[in-house]
Amino acid sequence: MYLTGNKYCRPMAKLPNIQLSGRMGDLIFYVRNGKQCMRSMPRKVKNPKSKAQTRQRTQFATASSFASSLLKELIHPYWNAIAKKENRTGYNFFLSSNLPAFTNSEILTKKLILVPENSLQEEKITAQKNETAILLKWYFEKASKRAQADDALSLLLLSETNALEIKRNIARRSDQELILCLDKAVSVFAFWERDGLWSESRYIIDFRR
Repeated sequence: MYLTGNKYCRPMAKLPNIQLSGRMGDLIFYVRNGKQCMRSMPRKVKNPKSKAQTRQRTQFATASSFASSLLKELIHPYWNAIAKKENRTGYNFFLSSNLPAFTNSEILTKKLILVPENSLQEEKITAQKNETAILLKWYFEKASKRAQADDALSLLLLSETNALEIKRNIARRSDQELILCLDKAVSVFAFWERDGLWSESRYIIDFRR
């Protein structure tokens, strides 16, 4: 027994080499990546049906549904690759990065990050549109590790029903412009790819005929 502050404390007993899962009193035991972890039970919400709680649940539900629809196209190939460096899933990484874009069961497309940054540089892309096409322009000055002349431009077209279409390798940085012909209403995002690296996606424009 030893003295700490004004209290006498007994040394904690050593546990055998076992792994626990489940609840014990106010503690929850679980195993993550082979390591024993413990956390306390969450406090009960006084008013789970308050406006704030309802809004948060709706926001999370909308974001979760949207993320689930992108597992194959974006989360597995792009978000998982970045998230595993922090020992987390791409799905959770996507949600934490994009939750501000979801509000009142709506998606704020201008705030969406559909592809996370992975070593390549973004470009500021301007857009001019008419009834059937969009003229995209960007300025490429000189090559670097983060930007090469042959980097491929990929576009993400998000429809009003949140269906996603990916157009890969449709231009190069050195081209500095692209005419995109469209026949439906979409939100346009762009990013660059090269040999397993990519830039963060950038919202470009909403196309409405």
